[in-house]
Amino acid sequence: MTLSKKGEQILGLMIKNNRKPMTVKSMATILKISPRTVNNYLKEVAEYCQANHYDYHAVRGRGIWLELDNQELKRISESVNLSLLKDRDQRVFYILRTLLMGWNTYSARLFAEELYVSTSLIRNDLESVKYILDSLDIQLIRFKDGRLSVAGSELKIRSALVKFNRILDTPIETLTLLRPDFRISQEDFCRCTMIYGSSGVTLAIKTIHQFEEKTELAFIDYCFTMMVEYLCVMLLRFKNGNPLLEKPLAVKAAVNSKVELFMGLFWKNCGMETLREPLEQYYIMLLLSASEFQNGYKIKAYAITEEAINLLVQSYLASAGSIYRYGDRSKVIEDFIYGSMLRCRYGLEIINPYLQEIKNDNPTTFISCAALESQYIKLTGTIPSEHELSILTLYASGALKKEVKKLQCILVQAGGLFCAEMIAKKIQESVYGLSVIAIVSPRELKNLVGVNYQFIITTIKDFECDSPLVNISPIVSEGDLIKINQCCDHLLYSQAEPRHKQRFIDYFDAEFIYLDIDVDSKEKLICKVSHILEQRGYVRSDYYKEILHREELNTTEFDSGIAMPHGIENSVIQPIVVIVRLKNKMIWSMNEVDIVFYLALNFTDIQMTRYFFKCFYNKIMDTAIINGIRMAKNQTEVLRLMEN
Repeated sequence: MTLSKKGEQILGLMIKNNRKPMTVKSMATILKISPRTVNNYLKEVAEYCQANHYDYHAVRGRGIWLELDNQELKRISESVNLSLLKDRDQRVFYILRTLLMGWNTYSARLFAEELYVSTSLIRNDLESVKYILDSLDIQLIRFKDGRLSVAGSELKIRSALVKFNRILDTPIETLTLLRPDFRISQEDFCRCTMIYGSSGVTLAIKTIHQFEEKTELAFIDYCFTMMVEYLCVMLLRFKNGNPLLEKPLAVKAAVNSKVELFMGLFWKNCGMETLREPLEQYYIMLLLSASEFQNGYKIKAYAITEEAINLLVQSYLASAGSIYRYGDRSKVIEDFIYGSMLRCRYGLEIINPYLQEIKNDNPTTFISCAALESQYIKLTGTIPSEHELSILTLYASGALKKEVKKLQCILVQAGGLFCAEMIAKKIQESVYGLSVIAIVSPRELKNLVGVNYQFIITTIKDFECDSPLVNISPIVSEGDLIKINQCCDHLLYSQAEPRHKQRFIDYFDAEFIYLDIDVDSKEKLICKVSHILEQRGYVRSDYYKEILHREELNTTEFDSGIAMPHGIENSVIQPIVVIVRLKNKMIWSMNEVDIVFYLALNFTDIQMTRYFFKCFYNKIMDTAIINGIRMAKNQTEVLRLMEN
């Protein structure tokens, strides 16, 4: 089997990064191709590796990589044309970072001399540089004398510099450096030291420590790291003659005493008290307003309306599910939403070192929080990063507290009392707000009077009764708990929300269930479904592009072989969920997918939003339902699975 030219480029990149996971987005940026193109050719690369017995890995949340020993590296390097890369990615990033740092004395010839390549090769690299900068709304300037520079919003340039600096590898030998504060990870501290210099990082951390001592405030971990890096970038750009030249438009308050204190400490530590630029205080004010503090204090100097914050908070509550409500720490989540919206609007990025653990441990809540993307786009113009969503996921269990469901059930058991008590204990510990008020035999149940309960749980096979019934196994498996939770949610909604405009099943139609569809890429599938819905009057013509844009930023695939493409609600005319079962599995982003839920939703009622997503996530997290869809003989069977 031979590889195409793009396939060789991708494989060559993976060989150079042997044993190191890479994301589709990073591959696309380095190779100057779209993420969709990378995904298309990754299937070819995977087949090539399988045919040649190379260890190829694709794990959601980690990335794609090869596990090659020395002999395999030698063999694969001889068979693949690695000259297609020629270290172009390193050159492009070097040029980008050099120009973004503010050096305006560089020309194509000078870059060629530093990198030991021809000027013509650098000119080709500059096309890649221009392509990347254009996507960030930053201009590449070429002067008549050959010099190169960048132009655009200073805020965007600083944010772009941080973005590219975070892509760089941290040399192993630097990881022995002693970090002065536990709130910044060892890897981030060493990376910042390598890029910005020890003095810059030390000055930033020293200023933060002095500010915290004088104000008795303490930055939360991810904000501490953000402050350190963006202060380093601010100092670097300022020293290279690039101060902030305009006041950000959203400033709503005068510079307060804490901002003045921080600014004074920073310039004093830098030894530039007489050179301070007045407008830089607004950058400090932006960083402080975008930060959260451990004692709950919040600086709100930038204009974000209470209406916008409340809208996002309410959407968050709906996405988190019916078991959550505001607790005593409601202000915490409001303050986080404020800072998160600021960060998204101005391109400030946080790092959550526990991102992967949060995604693995709380997959359902994380996916629920991802439903906020459309609101973020409306209010900030940007999709939130996975790091932002991971913090929201944590708040779903911390800043919010569970609402007592106040449901009561009876356990009907044919075995011994001790076994029944163990089952009841496990159910009550696992299903919050549910009380098992009695343990009875089938005969005792018939004579039970004057007891108020909502449903019955039993381990007796084929047991029947007039009350709502949940059949479980004696071990009370995870699937059993899902069934109990589903029953609780159904009863709660029937009590609290009897007048939904639509039922959950009303969002599905047998006419929009397609079985054994034969397509070879997700782009073709999305295009096909979007065209059908557009012709039938369900979505507008731009919905197709919105879904592809969403997929480029963050994939919607699950480890269980499911994908859930969706766009923003403004382009949806009538809500519908399309179910597609593929004839053959396809690589969606990093994993194989065979079932696709195409969501075209437009909710006007927050209660309906909460109701739908709670039901929907219960369905797709139930392996029995998903396997049932895989085995279904016709559309009616699939629809029945979604209804039951």
